[in-house]
Formats: sequence, structure tokens, C-alpha cells
Amino acid sequence: MNDQTTTTGTASPLKRSVLKGKARASLLGHYMPLSSAFLSLAILQYIITAPSGLIQVHPPFGTILYYAVTFAISVFFGIFQVGITGLFLSNSCHQPVYAGGIFSGFWHEPSKAIQIQLVLSLLLCIPEIVPSLLFSLYLQSGRVNMVYLYAAAGISIVFLPFVLYVKTLYSQVFFIMLDFG
Repeated sequence: MNDQTTTTGTASPLKRSVLKGKARASLLGHYMPLSSAFLSLAILQYIITAPSGLIQVHPPFGTILYYAVTFAISVFFGIFQVGITGLFLSNSCHQPVYAGGIFSGFWHEPSKAIQIQLVLSLLLCIPEIVPSLLFSLYLQSGRVNMVYLYAAAGISIVFLPFVLYVKTLYSQVFFIMLDFG
């Protein structure tokens, strides 16, 4: 693999170390707003998602309700992902960065963000739910029936290449949406 990369818009090749130096320089002094926004989003998502896991409704309705709520929240948080992406883009373009920018996804085409996150969530739905259900069956069996545990681990390993492929494929989609939107 070549150790040089070409930047967009110029024909001059840049070494990887130069790109890393530029990225490090653009982050200098902006760690707090970026990390606090990211941490705030993680805490907010946990606070919203956690109560749905505490609902003690008898299976299968309780299980379906939990996964439906988790899925809906995952799709909704695509809007916040646009905000995080916007913060990183602003930082790389030397524009002001503030933690409140996490909400910028609400005025940058939120319906498009929801559509993108919906596709991503649908693709990852089965690889997340099946091992989780098998693991919960293992816990409900009094931890005696190891078949459920082994099946959950095996299915997770089988789905791992697909999950990595999908996450890699969609990793830059919000950057592209904001850059060309």
C-alpha cells in the first residue's frame, strides 16, 4: 500500500504523517467541546433507552416492546449523529465548535438523517437481536443451559463480518450528507 494520500482539489501528494499532524493541530484546544458533546449524546441515549429495559412485561410482548423502543430510539438518534458529524466537520474547517452544535441535525435535513439511520438500523437489526435473545434465554434458564450461551456467541461471530462491513460502508455517510447537502 502506498504511504501517500492525495487531498481533494490538489494534485500534490501528502504523507500520512503530514495528514496526522494537520488533524492533531485542528483538534488542539477543541477537545472539551467535542468530547463533551459526544459524552452528552451517549448519556442522553442511555437515559432514554434504559427505562425500556426495566419494563417488566411478560414475554413475548415485553421483549418486542423493548426491541421496538430501542430500534425507534436508534433511528431518532441519527439526527444527533448529524450534529456530532457537523461538529467534527466544523472543527476540521477551523470554524467555531460548541457543544450545543450536537442539536444542529434538527435543522440540517432531519428527515434525510432519519432515513439514513433507518436503513443502517434495519441492516443491523437481526445481527443485534438474535444473539441478545439467545443470551437472555441463557439467563432465564438459570444459567444451566449452556447451549444458548454458545449459540449467542457463535451467531455473534458469524454476523461479525457483516456488521463490520455495514458499519464501514456507512461510516462516512453523514459526512457526505453534510458536505454535499
